[in-house]
Amino acid sequence: MKTRFAIAFIVSALSGLAFVTTVRADQEGDKPPSKAMLEKYDANHDGVISEEEKEAGKAAAKEAREARRQEELDKYDENKDGKINRDERAKIKADREAEKDAKKAKS
Repeated sequence: MKTRFAIAFIVSALSGLAFVTTVRADQEGDKPPSKAMLEKYDANHDGVISEEEKEAGKAAAKEAREARRQEELDKYDENKDGKINRDERAKIKADREAEKDAKKAKS
Protein backbone atom coordinates (compact mmCIF):
# COMPACT_ATOMS: atom_id res chain seq x y z
CA MET A 1 0.00 0.00 0.00
CA LYS A 2 2.85 2.37 0.83
CA THR A 3 4.32 1.63 -2.57
CA ARG A 4 1.13 2.77 -4.31
CA PHE A 5 1.10 6.04 -2.43
CA ALA A 6 4.80 6.52 -3.15
CA ILE A 7 4.12 5.95 -6.85
CA ALA A 8 1.17 8.37 -6.76
CA PHE A 9 3.37 10.96 -5.05
CA ILE A 10 6.14 10.53 -7.61
CA VAL A 11 3.69 10.86 -10.50
CA SER A 12 2.28 14.03 -8.95
CA ALA A 13 5.74 15.48 -8.43
CA LEU A 14 6.74 14.68 -11.99
CA SER A 15 3.58 16.35 -13.31
CA GLY A 16 4.53 19.56 -11.53
CA LEU A 17 8.10 19.24 -12.73
CA ALA A 18 6.90 18.77 -16.31
CA PHE A 19 4.89 22.00 -16.05
CA VAL A 20 7.83 23.98 -14.67
CA THR A 21 10.24 22.49 -17.20
CA THR A 22 7.92 23.33 -20.08
CA VAL A 23 7.46 26.92 -18.93
CA ARG A 24 11.17 27.38 -18.24
CA ALA A 25 12.20 25.84 -21.58
CA ASP A 26 9.79 28.11 -23.40
CA GLN A 27 11.15 31.20 -21.66
CA GLU A 28 14.85 30.37 -21.61
CA GLY A 29 15.07 28.89 -25.08
CA ASP A 30 15.25 30.68 -28.39
CA LYS A 31 11.52 30.50 -28.92
CA PRO A 32 8.91 32.43 -26.93
CA PRO A 33 6.25 30.62 -24.91
CA SER A 34 3.69 28.90 -27.10
CA LYS A 35 0.35 30.55 -27.71
CA ALA A 36 -1.36 27.82 -25.71
CA MET A 37 0.99 28.35 -22.74
CA LEU A 38 0.44 32.11 -22.84
CA GLU A 39 -3.33 31.74 -23.06
CA LYS A 40 -3.36 29.37 -20.13
CA TYR A 41 -0.79 30.93 -17.78
CA ASP A 42 -0.01 34.54 -18.80
CA ALA A 43 -2.57 36.25 -16.54
CA ASN A 44 -1.43 39.82 -17.30
CA HIS A 45 -1.04 39.17 -21.06
CA ASP A 46 2.44 40.65 -21.27
CA GLY A 47 3.82 37.78 -23.38
CA VAL A 48 6.01 36.45 -20.54
CA ILE A 49 5.16 33.88 -17.91
CA SER A 50 6.35 35.41 -14.64
CA GLU A 51 7.35 33.58 -11.46
CA GLU A 52 3.95 34.40 -9.95
CA GLU A 53 2.19 32.99 -13.00
CA LYS A 54 4.38 29.85 -12.80
CA GLU A 55 3.45 29.42 -9.15
CA ALA A 56 -0.22 29.88 -9.98
CA GLY A 57 0.11 27.24 -12.70
CA LYS A 58 1.78 24.81 -10.30
CA ALA A 59 -0.94 25.45 -7.71
CA ALA A 60 -3.64 24.85 -10.32
CA ALA A 61 -1.94 21.61 -11.41
CA LYS A 62 -1.75 20.44 -7.78
CA GLU A 63 -5.41 21.30 -7.24
CA ALA A 64 -6.36 19.36 -10.37
CA ARG A 65 -4.38 16.30 -9.21
CA GLU A 66 -6.02 16.42 -5.80
CA ALA A 67 -9.47 16.78 -7.37
CA ARG A 68 -8.75 13.82 -9.68
CA ARG A 69 -7.63 11.73 -6.70
CA GLN A 70 -10.75 12.66 -4.75
CA GLU A 71 -12.96 11.79 -7.73
CA GLU A 72 -11.26 8.38 -7.94
CA LEU A 73 -11.80 7.82 -4.22
CA ASP A 74 -15.45 8.81 -4.49
CA LYS A 75 -16.02 6.57 -7.49
CA TYR A 76 -13.85 3.52 -6.75
CA ASP A 77 -13.29 3.29 -2.99
CA GLU A 78 -15.97 0.65 -2.43
CA ASN A 79 -15.09 -0.10 1.19
CA LYS A 80 -14.82 3.64 2.00
CA ASP A 81 -11.50 3.29 3.83
CA GLY A 82 -9.99 6.33 2.10
CA LYS A 83 -7.56 4.14 0.14
CA ILE A 84 -7.59 2.45 -3.24
CA ASN A 85 -6.85 -1.26 -2.84
CA ARG A 86 -5.71 -3.74 -5.48
CA ASP A 87 -9.22 -4.64 -6.69
CA GLU A 88 -10.28 -1.00 -6.83
CA ARG A 89 -7.07 -0.10 -8.71
CA ALA A 90 -7.84 -2.86 -11.24
CA LYS A 91 -11.26 -1.27 -11.88
CA ILE A 92 -9.64 2.12 -12.44
CA LYS A 93 -7.20 0.58 -14.88
CA ALA A 94 -9.97 -1.25 -16.74
CA ASP A 95 -12.03 1.95 -17.00
CA ARG A 96 -9.03 3.91 -18.32
CA GLU A 97 -8.33 1.23 -20.93
CA ALA A 98 -11.99 1.30 -21.99
CA GLU A 99 -11.82 5.10 -22.35
CA LYS A 100 -8.68 4.82 -24.49
CA ASP A 101 -10.32 2.18 -26.67
CA ALA A 102 -13.42 4.36 -27.09
CA LYS A 103 -11.27 7.32 -28.15
CA LYS A 104 -9.39 5.17 -30.66
CA ALA A 105 -12.68 3.90 -32.08
CA LYS A 106 -13.88 7.48 -32.66
CA SER A 107 -10.71 8.41 -34.56
